[in-house]
Amino acid sequence: MDTSLTSALGRAIALWSQGKSIPMTLAAELMAEGYDIPSLERRHRK
Repeated sequence: MDTSLTSALGRAIALWSQGKSIPMTLAAELMAEGYDIPSLERRHRK
């Protein structure tokens, strides 16, 4: 199992928490895993 900072979700949360956007490749990976990107971004973006 991936650790939180090496998983796609962990990388996205780390970027959002820094106020950055995630790259499209990461968004595509999260969508393939079934995540709702807009909801996650609203929750974790600073």
